[in-house]
Amino acid sequence: MKRVITPTFIVIVVMGCFRYPENPKPEQLQNDVNTFFTSLLGTWKMDEHPVIEQWEDAGDLFTGKVYNIIGVDTALTEEIRIIRSDTGIFYEAKVMDQNQGKPVYFKLTAEEKSKIMFENPKHDFPQQILYEISGNDHLEATIQGRNKSEMKTVRFRYSRIH
Repeated sequence: MKRVITPTFIVIVVMGCFRYPENPKPEQLQNDVNTFFTSLLGTWKMDEHPVIEQWEDAGDLFTGKVYNIIGVDTALTEEIRIIRSDTGIFYEAKVMDQNQGKPVYFKLTAEEKSKIMFENPKHDFPQQILYEISGNDHLEATIQGRNKSEMKTVRFRYSRIH
């Protein structure tokens, strides 16, 4: 008897190898990550641009929102969640005008007391997101990776306002 491999079978096998969660279940974060994000809680203003990044503890996960300040108004540009699933801890980013409103996941790959890195090598740009806190009042968020054929790094410097 001859076996036939159907396109449906191939799709099932490929999807089974995908490691980023589509609908992760939030759980208590591990202690080092929890400590880092506890120090991130509050409101940060970008030093060179009218942008605010706010972080909150939602009990079983951390959430962040990024706003552009336009005169006296604000416009939500990104929603972020730090979540834990059975495959790891993830930075979930939903940028309002990108990816048809669907979130993109970056897996935790490195952590220290004042730094944390998430990566998604399959994302177009960025592939890495790094947060670093210096002192209590300074934050640098860095996105980096290959953008088309060249390496690119973009740094966002913030100061705590609350």
